[in-house]
Amino acid sequence: MLSSAWMKRIVKSRSRVTLAIGLVVVVAIGLTSRLVPGHFTRIISKDLGDALWGLMFFLIVLLGRPRIGTWKAAIAAMVLVFAIEFFKLYHAAWIENVRANAVGGLLLGRVFLWGNFVSYAAGILLGAVGDRFAR
Repeated sequence: MLSSAWMKRIVKSRSRVTLAIGLVVVVAIGLTSRLVPGHFTRIISKDLGDALWGLMFFLIVLLGRPRIGTWKAAIAAMVLVFAIEFFKLYHAAWIENVRANAVGGLLLGRVFLWGNFVSYAAGILLGAVGDRFAR
């Protein structure tokens, strides 16, 4: 069993292994919320999925730059998810073909919604608060 001191060191140093495990868990929960929406309320299937999507990008930023400050990572993630949301307003044939693919649709989304910004921000804020608390 892992000692408490060793676990604290892993969390403090933002181990890429720990971040990757967190990312896999977030993606698994997010996919579950989207792929079986009939079993969940709208808040869980849509809004929680969007919040987890924002959290996923926060974790991706941390994976890419584990020494970055928490709030810089949050801002970088926010810029990424907001840019992707605005990209939904672009409807060229080639991007619509990408969005028609299941993976492309999950990554890029299909419909622009102002409310998504709130969910994304909530997920990123949750990640940032969790990161600050852990460190």
